[in-house]
Amino acid sequence: MIHGNNNLDKFTTVFESGCKILYDSHAAAGQLLSITAEIAVRQPLHLLDFGNRCDMYYAARQLRYLTRDPAAAMQNIRLQRAFTCYQALALLRQISGMEAGLPVIILDLLAPFLDENVKTAEVYRLFNESVELLSAAMQDRTLLIGVKPVPQKLAPDRMRMVECLARRFGLIGVQPPELSASGETAESDGERSGYQLRPASRAFYMGSADRIGRKQIAAPEGQLSLFEL
Repeated sequence: MIHGNNNLDKFTTVFESGCKILYDSHAAAGQLLSITAEIAVRQPLHLLDFGNRCDMYYAARQLRYLTRDPAAAMQNIRLQRAFTCYQALALLRQISGMEAGLPVIILDLLAPFLDENVKTAEVYRLFNESVELLSAAMQDRTLLIGVKPVPQKLAPDRMRMVECLARRFGLIGVQPPELSASGETAESDGERSGYQLRPASRAFYMGSADRIGRKQIAAPEGQLSLFEL
């Protein structure tokens, strides 16, 4: 369980099997790359980039603060990329064959499943299989996954994917969204996340990238009841 005063060092020091999903408007890419650097100093890990968010220059800069031999630590990052939902599913199938115990970090999990060229029914078939693969993989390794809100105006038929992940794994918010006076999440770039942050929960958010806290996020009325993360 992650408490409000945990920082990245505490977060990555103890590896427990399970799946944690970090949720914000940028799919927590910066936080996950910082965690990647923290882990790479100690051991190998698998980094799966599904949203073209892997800035290895940023990871290298983080490593220079953490170790005298950043090049050696960089060799511990086993990077693979997926650009389509079919490639994403193929990589997730490979997880079961990867060395047990090695952490797996996935950047922007949902990005390949927003492809408008793939029919919604097919997307959900692939996504549902992906969720089952993640559930199986978390039994013997740590999974850290970045997810961003699905744009309601651009992909309304794909919004249930976030709800599915929330039900199965829970979500951990890592940045405070802008709130309107009514407590609704403010629109960003003309898109709504489809989620509300309860004002009373805003105190749990830690603004800096080196802190992760527990949150409460509620879905719109009629879609999903409040779930505590």
